[in-house]
Amino acid sequence: MVAIGTTPCVAFDPHGLIFAIATDGSTIRLYDSTNFDKGPFEVFRNLDVAAGRPNLQWTSVTFSPNGAYILITTDQDVVLVVDGA
Repeated sequence: MVAIGTTPCVAFDPHGLIFAIATDGSTIRLYDSTNFDKGPFEVFRNLDVAAGRPNLQWTSVTFSPNGAYILITTDQDVVLVVDGA
């Protein structure tokens, strides 16, 4: 079980091997679906601040078709693209 303190946005990569959990409008955690109990293997933090827009509310997260990028939509006029490779 993965404990998250807020309502997350979740997506699987195109191969179903990696899943992303986007929380609190600033953090994405990447997990290996076969070893998720070991915790995330990659964490991207402060993405809202990096975008120059603190306090964004994320509405969805998805992987690009090749799995190299993560797209985050928000409740404002901001879309974030994260290099997940």
